[in-house]
Amino acid sequence: MNDIIKFVTPSSKQNCLLSLPIILLAVVMGCKTFYLAFFITPLWDIPDEVGHLAYVMQIANGGGIPVLGEAIIPADVMSHWRQAESASIGNWIAQHPPLYYIIAAIPYWVAQQFTTDVEILYRVPRIIAAISGSLLLLVFYRTARLTGLREKAALCLAGCVGWIPMVSHLSSGTNHDVPLFLVSALAFHYLARFVLQHKNRDAYIAAFWLSLAGAIKMTAWVLLPPFVLVIAWELRGTWRPWLINLSGITILAFSLPISW
Repeated sequence: MNDIIKFVTPSSKQNCLLSLPIILLAVVMGCKTFYLAFFITPLWDIPDEVGHLAYVMQIANGGGIPVLGEAIIPADVMSHWRQAESASIGNWIAQHPPLYYIIAAIPYWVAQQFTTDVEILYRVPRIIAAISGSLLLLVFYRTARLTGLREKAALCLAGCVGWIPMVSHLSSGTNHDVPLFLVSALAFHYLARFVLQHKNRDAYIAAFWLSLAGAIKMTAWVLLPPFVLVIAWELRGTWRPWLINLSGITILAFSLPISW
């Protein structure tokens, strides 16, 4: 029991910065997900990947943000998906906010300048999820260290997250779930910093990341009220600065979801 307590409780030299082991763990995770993305995970094996890719392609090709009811999945993508001649269909993924797709459109557009091979082009946007999966481990580690875990325990936590089969699988495809995990984890990290240290700057940063999460997927919207309530409870000061800071944090957290 004493060994377990020593394993999970902070040492006198608590350090929340990144260490070489967690960096190496993130690199291993990145190499694994890149390999899965380009050589193992079949195209369209990720849930709704055909719709996610069509969203990315429309932005990369200058078509702007898709509109639900008007956006389509192109016939060539449908034919590749079904391995048969197919017509275009409506893209149901157009219901989602555009932030992830704008970012994923960048590597797709760059790849178009060098190749027309669809086997490569259709996989290139997977890079964003693969990178996000690696960065997610770093954020989990930093948060674990911040909240009191010793380094070995924090490494185990990050490693367990990285080797969850569904996390690895989603990190190898074109989808917004792993980027959403990453941005939400950053929001929780800065919320934890604010609760522990009561620096208002951390509350604003947490609201910023939470707003970005809401611009990636509407699922994150359910986090907005509890986040703001926790921050309101933990804010210090007299009523006037308290109200001013709470108003600014609330506006920042809700800004991108409301704009969508």
